[in-house]
Amino acid sequence: MRHASARIFHYRLPLVRPLRLHEEVITLRQGLVVELRGPLGEAGYGDIAPLPGFSEERFAAAYDQACRVLEELVNRRPLPEDHAFPCLRNRDRLFPSVRFGIESAMLGLQASMLGTTPSRLLHEDPPESVPLCALLVHEGDAAAKEASECARRGFKAVKLKVGRSLMENDLYTVRAVASVLPPEVTLRLDANRAWRFSDGVAFGQSIRDMNVEYIEEPLAEPARLPEFHRESGVPYAVDETLAEVGWTVAAALHESGQRIIDGNEQHPLHDRMVSAHHARAWVLKPTLLGPPPRAFRAWTGAPGCEKRLVVSSSFESAVGLITLANMAASAGVAGVPAGLDTHAWFSSDVVKSPLPVRGGRLSLDEANVLLRSLSVDRLLEIGRA
Repeated sequence: MRHASARIFHYRLPLVRPLRLHEEVITLRQGLVVELRGPLGEAGYGDIAPLPGFSEERFAAAYDQACRVLEELVNRRPLPEDHAFPCLRNRDRLFPSVRFGIESAMLGLQASMLGTTPSRLLHEDPPESVPLCALLVHEGDAAAKEASECARRGFKAVKLKVGRSLMENDLYTVRAVASVLPPEVTLRLDANRAWRFSDGVAFGQSIRDMNVEYIEEPLAEPARLPEFHRESGVPYAVDETLAEVGWTVAAALHESGQRIIDGNEQHPLHDRMVSAHHARAWVLKPTLLGPPPRAFRAWTGAPGCEKRLVVSSSFESAVGLITLANMAASAGVAGVPAGLDTHAWFSSDVVKSPLPVRGGRLSLDEANVLLRSLSVDRLLEIGRA
């Protein structure tokens, strides 16, 4: 696959409400759109958007690295046209957000050159649409009303942030939301490591009779997550823990499970590996973790994989969300709702039309058409190769 040229564009998207990210509060989301052009004008796009408070890299460092990688990619010897899937050289040395963005553009360009879609490159029979998990933004009775509306619109899962308020307030909100959800709609909670062990267990014990699918990262002590599950009776999911483990270790853990744990007792990340192994779900955010797009298909055939793999966003632009939806289609064929409902946080986006979400599902074909028709004219070009 030949890369004729590359350009980088900067975007700054206003949010409809302030977004709290650990110790930071942002009102604008900034990132980079990468454009790769083929020899006949074919195009592929990717999104590089380090998430403040979560990504290891800062925006300026990601931009500098992306410029270097794109220059090398465009100028290196062309790959054969029938190459199964192009890979970045030394990809594990790159920032996760840079890997995700540039490999997304490579995937999109290859799909364009072959006259197909990214999801059909990753899976021979992908679903036509991807179910989404609705992200609730309110608290208390307002959250219950919002959740009820999401269920009415067809969402099969809703996600609620906890750990930002008094525990009594969180418990009231969880009970209110759970009380209005029909049995077929599950409730996911995300604490972003808000609690010490005793508080997390107390919270879990208070909600274990509700239809809670899992609590994402409940503890500030990730090594105690399996103990949390035993004491509270509530399943947990890992997100930050996976980012700390890193993609290479996570892939090995997925492949060999307990064997790699037993053989690496002295590994500095051994406790995180144990916690990830016993999690109900892995919340995979490629911007933070940086796995190659093809990895999602590789995991599809593993027993129980469909219950563990939740492809999720890091508040990327529509360019990133559409790529993530294509990846989720290769791994979520069993209908696991993906965490891609962050588009509602933006008052405007880089694509000209809203994402095609109906009945709680994102239409892949319509979304890919939207991405292929992306106009970069209104974006600020800040680099080319």
